[in-house]
Amino acid sequence: MDFAKFNIKIPSGATGSVKTICPACTPHSRKPANRNSKDLSVNVAEGIWKCHNCGWTGTAKVKNEKVYVRPTEISLPLSGKTIAWFEGRGIKAHTLKYFGITEKMEYMPQVSKEMNCIIFPYKQNSSWVNAKYRDGAKHFKMVKDAQLIIFNIDAITGKNRALITEGEIDAMSVHEVGFNEVCSVPNGASKGNAHLEYIDNCWHSFSDCEKIYIATDSDEAGQMLKNELVRRLGRDRCYQVSYPLGCKDFNEVLVKFGGDMVWKCINDSEPFPVEGILTLSDFEKEFDEVYQYGFKSGLKIGFNEFDQHVNFSGGQVSIWTGVPNSGKSAFIDQVIIRLAEYHRCKIGVCSFENLPVIRHAANLSQCYTGKPFYGANKMDMPNFNDAKDFLKSYFFWFKVSDEDCTIEGILERMAMLVKTHGINFGVIDPYNYVESTRAAGQTETEFISEFLSKVCNFAKYHDIHILIVAHPTKIKKIQGSQNYEIPTLYDISGSAHWFNKADLGFVVYRENSSDIVSVYIQKVRFFSNGKKGKCDFTYDVHTGRYTPHGEVEIVKQSKPPDNPFRGIKSSYPTSIQDSKIDLPF
Repeated sequence: MDFAKFNIKIPSGATGSVKTICPACTPHSRKPANRNSKDLSVNVAEGIWKCHNCGWTGTAKVKNEKVYVRPTEISLPLSGKTIAWFEGRGIKAHTLKYFGITEKMEYMPQVSKEMNCIIFPYKQNSSWVNAKYRDGAKHFKMVKDAQLIIFNIDAITGKNRALITEGEIDAMSVHEVGFNEVCSVPNGASKGNAHLEYIDNCWHSFSDCEKIYIATDSDEAGQMLKNELVRRLGRDRCYQVSYPLGCKDFNEVLVKFGGDMVWKCINDSEPFPVEGILTLSDFEKEFDEVYQYGFKSGLKIGFNEFDQHVNFSGGQVSIWTGVPNSGKSAFIDQVIIRLAEYHRCKIGVCSFENLPVIRHAANLSQCYTGKPFYGANKMDMPNFNDAKDFLKSYFFWFKVSDEDCTIEGILERMAMLVKTHGINFGVIDPYNYVESTRAAGQTETEFISEFLSKVCNFAKYHDIHILIVAHPTKIKKIQGSQNYEIPTLYDISGSAHWFNKADLGFVVYRENSSDIVSVYIQKVRFFSNGKKGKCDFTYDVHTGRYTPHGEVEIVKQSKPPDNPFRGIKSSYPTSIQDSKIDLPF
């Protein structure tokens, strides 16, 4: 523990709890007679402290970047029984040798004892990075604290094609018939789980691939995994594999029909629709689901009244406007914090007004923790470290000072964030800072229409939701009052396209003498995303948090779902309690 960094003096060799002089209050706020008082209680083992005079608390623990465990490489001969089992699944000894399959006794937590396990090595650059253990009862485990990567990743690195399966044995089945550029996701598919950490760690290995075959299982979870892989890797280079009737994966195809049928499935793969003509066959399964269950709503943020009015879906664009200093950006911060916290959504932020970025990060951290970042009552060190870990995991800022800030440049970087980190939301704040590429003779209305078309098409293609802040120009004061009229999306500079092309439209408004901020939902394109209306909020200047007016109780879920947009009903908190004080704007 580095207590010296905080000017805390700990006796040499001290353990357990000790008391010492508080450096926060003693040098400048204590009477001379009390300057040797040991009011700071320090738990040396845990690295935490508290001053009983000034209330200063903190921790000397420093959270470093994650260090992954490397598994011990194992090379034990396979038993005849294991070799025969694989042969029964169509996989020969030479394939087992190629993949380095081995076996040993290993403790399996599912049965609380050691079991004989097959080991699938996860290698990168020919070295073990992780390993999966499978016992005879089909229990699995991977190495604790090891990096999660794609199985057989070396086989597709730098190649112009790749085939992705949902399990190691399926990948081995494809390799068995001579298709070598094959790999597998490490943890299969489960309904509602699209948090693909292994793509974050391995996306660069697909950079040279011109064609990527997606061969997930044919069940619902496999189809959801397929959709997320396509979104992350790029629809334009992905091909979907279909299996013969009665088969759900490549190993079943190999066992039931042989290697020629495996090749036929690969060769008959079809590209995912990108543009052009669709027939109902292209979306028949989804069509059937809508008939049976209805359209799925999007993500809610946990404010009761607001959630009754609106939710957020992928493939859409929302427009946010309001008179200056009404709190538009602060309310968006509240929205994206809750989307990240409760749904594990990842956010790409292109903000020209929240600069420097460190200031925006500070504002987001206090909105997340509910504790001030600044001042005498600022968040303690555990909360600060928690906020840092949270922001590192879910927020990605664009460097707007010296980059291409045309809409083409912004969307190009958003596309890269979809591939590398799987962002689900993008923020452009505000529109008027985006560099204009308006052609000679092109009217402002024509340019805005083109701008919004590019953003809407991008959102649909990458299945993300983009929030755009756009300032109104037609601001009128109410006669005989210091307050402005409530603007509409039609009052935004340049064009009625702001209303026409938006999927959702919001106006954030506050009267000068009021501490109530009203959010008007003025546009909802699809009924599954809610309805028009108005919701009132109060604002805590110390934390940057909005509180639904009249809601006071916190109800916070213990664990958020992994999957933001993939067909599950989101669980979310109903409300949150914050202190209510005067607005800063």
